[in-house]
Amino acid sequence: MYYFITENVFGLNSGTKHAAARRTNLFNAEGERAYYVSRNYNRFLSRDLANIGLNPQESINMYDFFSGHSGRATAGAKSPPVAGGSAE
Repeated sequence: MYYFITENVFGLNSGTKHAAARRTNLFNAEGERAYYVSRNYNRFLSRDLANIGLNPQESINMYDFFSGHSGRATAGAKSPPVAGGSAE
């Protein structure tokens, strides 16, 4: 599995973001699972992904993933214990 990581997806993107999107499409077309991973919150993520030729199934937004809003399981991820608190 391959991950192409960037900080965000914008309405107008740089060449490196377009290259990462094209690599994601290319790898998926060749049967290699690949994801375009963005770090920052973006309320227009679906629209901006469509503008660079990606669909939400080919993308992971870390903000949405770790907040539990991505629709993907977090594979047993648990909240870290609070210092001085119980680890229930």
